[in-house]
Amino acid sequence: MSRVSVSVICFCILVLTAIPSSAAPIGPVFPAPGGTDFLFGGTADNPTLQLDTFNFSAFDQLWWGPIVESGMDGSASVMSFSVISTDINTNDTATWTGTTNITGSTDTIFTRLTATIQSGSSVGWDTAANIGIPPGPREALAEITGDPFLVAFAWEASGDGTNWSGFNAYFDTLETCETCGGDAQTNLFGGLFYTPSPVPVPAALPLFGTGLAIMGFIGWRRKRRMAAQAAA
Repeated sequence: MSRVSVSVICFCILVLTAIPSSAAPIGPVFPAPGGTDFLFGGTADNPTLQLDTFNFSAFDQLWWGPIVESGMDGSASVMSFSVISTDINTNDTATWTGTTNITGSTDTIFTRLTATIQSGSSVGWDTAANIGIPPGPREALAEITGDPFLVAFAWEASGDGTNWSGFNAYFDTLETCETCGGDAQTNLFGGLFYTPSPVPVPAALPLFGTGLAIMGFIGWRRKRRMAAQAAA
């Protein structure tokens, strides 16, 4: 009986050490464990980012999202995360909003950045708090579940926060001096977060567990038989 009890305790310890911890995701990093390729495309108003060539066996879960506060036209007033919207006919979209101004004008210009997932995520955007990542500029992250992962961005500006235009086209309408020059600019920096792959359970453990069940059954049969003989 004592031999069976010791075996059960050892089995429980081995199983517990094989279960991965629920620690917070690691990051920001680039590339992801196992490697990552990237490709930029699109236009200044509507750029795209593609990440691909993932080794999904090198991690458990993987997310991408902004890691540095985004801004437009070099404004000191950075954008803040606004909302995640989902449409059944499109992919999840995350939105950041802010304000800026241009030299020679005191008018407030409203700015907006939207990021819409095109492919590579069956889960979509989620908040940093739900994922277990400290907030800040990382209020929204998208879980990567496929290859390639493609995000389409839209940089927009507005004079009233309602009627939006591509930021380049909007700033061109504000040009009042041909010799003033100047360029509108945007900035967005992103990174990857991941959780490590679970530690695989050794192949011998299921067989060991089966052996314990057999040992317990034999021990029970022996005890019953010995008790029956004593009663006889």
